[in-house]
Amino acid sequence: MTARAAGETPALSNGVRIFARKVNFGRGGQKVDDQDAFLGKLVNTLFRVRVWQGSTVRVYQTMLAAAAIGLLSAPGASAAVLFSDNFDLENSGVTQTNYAALQNFDISGGAADLMGSGSTRGATGSGAFIDLDGTAYSGATLTTKQSFDFLAGDLVTLSFDGSGNQRRARHGADDDIIAGFIFADLTTVKDYTLGGGFGATNVGNSAVTSTQNNVLVRWNSEWTNYTVTFLAAGSGSLKAFVGTNSDDNYGPMIDNFQVSITNGLPQITSGVPEPTTWAMMIVGFGLVGAATRSRRGYPFPRRATSGLRHSR
Repeated sequence: MTARAAGETPALSNGVRIFARKVNFGRGGQKVDDQDAFLGKLVNTLFRVRVWQGSTVRVYQTMLAAAAIGLLSAPGASAAVLFSDNFDLENSGVTQTNYAALQNFDISGGAADLMGSGSTRGATGSGAFIDLDGTAYSGATLTTKQSFDFLAGDLVTLSFDGSGNQRRARHGADDDIIAGFIFADLTTVKDYTLGGGFGATNVGNSAVTSTQNNVLVRWNSEWTNYTVTFLAAGSGSLKAFVGTNSDDNYGPMIDNFQVSITNGLPQITSGVPEPTTWAMMIVGFGLVGAATRSRRGYPFPRRATSGLRHSR
């Protein structure tokens, strides 16, 4: 699970929302919107519930509280970084013009320069990075060699850092950055959104085999993060790319290229639920059902007795 920033309130998972509805905290249409509020209302309610009369009520209340806390601690949607490349391992981080040996990308349309230790012709960055318009060639497109699978409901994100060509003294032309996805089959993408250096734009929904997004980058633009995201309507596979139409041997720079997926359904990080988690959930839902039955006035069956007394 991702870390929660200070002051941020975690959202309720689907399982906890169902649990809240069963316990019926929201009287008079009141909604329980966050996990902390839910837990507080749960604890207060537990000590008012009377499922069975007698001394055993405290035991069942404790079991129900444990089951609820188990539900609250179950992980929800999780983000996974499927691919990340900062180019620092390329050519031992040493500058190389017209570099054609990228480990994780296929290069098409032109050439790219690897910028690192040594001469970068005035460009600066963190570690090694890529000039998308190679020396003596037109601009290049870098496409991931690896394909990435996604499922319906997954949120797919392409992220990278980009800057202008940084070399006004010799070439002051502005350049474009192009980025997007190539899908293995016709794919319906929902809430296709551009962010960061692309500007905040929701393109909407469409069925596509590829996407391409352009933005003009000033020559002196500082390093900025760019993002492209979409919600998958179905399962599929994709590759991601970034490139430029620059053709003056001084192109925009890119670094820290990353593809990540946030799962659309709650995930169990261990792969298999812990037996204690299942036990607490089963007990918890059973007791919620009992509490509901009690509130509606249905009697609970009592243990039958024979009426016989044993004498000693």
